[in-house]
Amino acid sequence: MGIAILSCIGAAVTTASANDSAAHIGAGGLEFTTTDAVIMEKEDLYLSPELVKVDYVFRNVTSSPVEIRVAFPLPRLDMRLVQGCSDVGIPHPDDENFVRFATQVNGRPVRMDVQTKAYVASRDITPVLKELGIPINSLGGKLQERLERLSAAERNRLTEVGALGEQEYCGDGPQPVWTTETIYHWQQRFEPGVATRISHGYSPVVGSFFISPDDKLFGPPDRMTPRDPDLTRFCVDEGTWRAIRKRAAKGGAVIGRNLEYILQTARSWRGPIRDFTLTVDKLMPNALVSLCADGIRKVGPTTFEVKKRDFRPDSDLDVLFINF
Repeated sequence: MGIAILSCIGAAVTTASANDSAAHIGAGGLEFTTTDAVIMEKEDLYLSPELVKVDYVFRNVTSSPVEIRVAFPLPRLDMRLVQGCSDVGIPHPDDENFVRFATQVNGRPVRMDVQTKAYVASRDITPVLKELGIPINSLGGKLQERLERLSAAERNRLTEVGALGEQEYCGDGPQPVWTTETIYHWQQRFEPGVATRISHGYSPVVGSFFISPDDKLFGPPDRMTPRDPDLTRFCVDEGTWRAIRKRAAKGGAVIGRNLEYILQTARSWRGPIRDFTLTVDKLMPNALVSLCADGIRKVGPTTFEVKKRDFRPDSDLDVLFINF
């Protein structure tokens, strides 16, 4: 969920947690782009199961003011999981701003625009859902109620575009199988040579799943996983598995919770991130945490830190939290 750039090209305005990024508003909506005018001098990123905070310092390195549409995309949500049997924690499911995303620029609140789209694979089905009055910007009861009231013709229309599953989900009514992408964006002016401070905060979407610690493990010692669920993306090592099995032996289910954050959109800005700090907070001292990150070190009873200079991220973050 990183900051990106959206450069306005004059067309009408019509998806990680992520770094702020640059983009432009094309005929089909927001499109990410890059800028050579503004650098990201600093990023302080804090991730926990309950809160994501990120503070940036940007600087316009040209001699003229620059107007840029700045965007923050959240990771796409699989509606089969959100509306199905899986335990996906949507902080505020019936609000359009379902993560209570908020931004400040130089200490002052910013009013943001929001783009929400729905996809089946790479196909944009947003126009079809809007035509049928399906509330794609609501992830709670309103969406479920509307799906339960679909007429036969509406069901057929949604089935034609691949938006409904063949099986019913855990509640009443058809199962949505699209993914939802939410992007927060606003127009920002960067004055020449001046530091611009941008801060975001929100309650993240967190998924949950069971882990069977007695299952056979596969993979190298620094990326071990059972067959199901596949935990490869969390870089679980031998020491973490020993801790999981030791604590699981005392009884009770082992539940993993995962938090995604889009980091690669930081590549929208000129050059690397000059000064990057990641803080991961597991919140509870007896909890476990695992993620793929070089140079991570424990700095407090519940916190871990990664520091990098001239950092150009080539992957996003996926953090595993395990509470007992």
